[in-house]
Amino acid sequence: MKILLVIDLQKQFETKEATKVVEFINNNREKYDIVMGTFFNGGNINFKRNEFFIEAKKEDILVPCDVIVEKDTYAFNLPLFVTDTCEIDIVGCDLDACILATCFMLWDEGIRFRVLKDYIYSNMNNCPENAIYSIMERNFGKVLI
Repeated sequence: MKILLVIDLQKQFETKEATKVVEFINNNREKYDIVMGTFFNGGNINFKRNEFFIEAKKEDILVPCDVIVEKDTYAFNLPLFVTDTCEIDIVGCDLDACILATCFMLWDEGIRFRVLKDYIYSNMNNCPENAIYSIMERNFGKVLI
């Protein structure tokens, strides 16, 4: 099974970079089962401490997908059908937080993945992408393609 794991591609995190990700998904839909991890503030104590609030709804998702996983954390629990035999490609938002956290979660679960470098972005102004890419390579090997 080939899965496109789409992270936080929702209205609240939409930037000009999101358009490129949406186009990629729409042009490659037939190659993947699309699993969307979408962020909402469900009461996670860490986000309450930072007064970080997003009221997300399913209609805020920027592309149609096969499975939606709502999460109130940086990473999220994958659906049961995601196993170590799946091929997983990652696209989406928040390289510096949610994408990095998801990579650590997949690594810890023993699930192979690739991060499609041209189709990830950050909401943070001046995100130190090269530093994060170095962290990813050090921890996960050559997962950026």
